[in-house]
Amino acid sequence: FRSHNSKEIVDRLRAIRLDKFIKLPAIVVGGDTSSGKSSLLTAISGLQFPSNSGLTTRCPTEVILTTSQTKSAVVTLQHFDGMSEEQRTFRRELKEDRSDFAHVITEATNLLTQGHDASYITPNSIVVKAQGPDLGDLTLIDLPGLVAATGQNESKEIITQIRSMIDSYMKSSRTVILCVLPANNDFHNSAIL
Repeated sequence: FRSHNSKEIVDRLRAIRLDKFIKLPAIVVGGDTSSGKSSLLTAISGLQFPSNSGLTTRCPTEVILTTSQTKSAVVTLQHFDGMSEEQRTFRRELKEDRSDFAHVITEATNLLTQGHDASYITPNSIVVKAQGPDLGDLTLIDLPGLVAATGQNESKEIITQIRSMIDSYMKSSRTVILCVLPANNDFHNSAIL
């Protein structure tokens, strides 16, 4: 992005879903489940992303970072499909030190996926807007990790749902794709490539 104002304009256009009609620049983070995406996102953003051995990211998470003298962060939900009133009005201000970030992201994910099993994936997204002197001007989109197989109580549809979601975000020529690969795995075995 050429300047802070250009990034702000692109973020506003994405917020009203204009990216469905015109190609907006984006940095999309993708990889297999448990490949280290959360650790990389934490290192880049300074926000402690939730992480565990299962499917943690169950919806897109757009992280909008802005350099500012004042420090603040807010988490909201952006919808595409029908959402409840509780989902539409979800808004959480983070503590100044942002130590509650992982908890709020988990709360938002649970709200978006309520009433569904643990393998449910939704196109509705979590939007994080954080600003402060310790942050750079950067927007990242975290996506669910690719799944090669499902567990006993998980729908096999999740494999194609995640692949389709990732493809829809990565197909634009204006997208920078940040592929995360575990260091203990041969890159030939990674589905993200």
